[in-house]
Amino acid sequence: MSQYVNDYTRGVSGGRCDWDGSDPRIKDRQSWHQAEHTIKLGEWIKQQPWSNGEVHLFAFSWGGRVGIWVPGDFRGRTGVFKSVALIWPDCRPVHKIRAGKLHTPTRIWATENDPLSIPKNCTSYYSGTEGMLILSLYPGDTHSWMTGPAFTPYTRWWPTAKVNVRSEYNEAWSKQTFYEWKKWAMNLPR
Repeated sequence: MSQYVNDYTRGVSGGRCDWDGSDPRIKDRQSWHQAEHTIKLGEWIKQQPWSNGEVHLFAFSWGGRVGIWVPGDFRGRTGVFKSVALIWPDCRPVHKIRAGKLHTPTRIWATENDPLSIPKNCTSYYSGTEGMLILSLYPGDTHSWMTGPAFTPYTRWWPTAKVNVRSEYNEAWSKQTFYEWKKWAMNLPR
């Protein structure tokens, strides 16, 4: 497993994985650097004797932003992952990402009005999305909804994004997302 969010937040108490952007460890680190690492990790997994060669990427929030680069023709690497699932990826227009032509089936789950994800903008990062990109949007503006039943809902100002972000557990959406992902990803052609 490759994890990025808690590299910066160190698992802030109460399950809150957010940060104010002041951490010097983030300086000069870009999501495409982390995408390269993710692709190398996927290549390594495919070569292991215990692997069936089918590697799927399932990424949340910042990990979803990292994952945006993976299914496009980014740096010429294709065919590493069988599917890419991005949960609330950061697709704010300020990033102006050009991830290239999609070569891997990709699905994005988010809420329609998530101020941190802005999921409808995710499609602008790619070319050649016909039949390759599915947006699955829930109503509302919650950013993080797969935390767990003991999670205390909160809204917090994110200074780096300059938006208020709502986080709350939604069991129905969590179950539906995992169900839809499994059905979709496992039924993709080899």
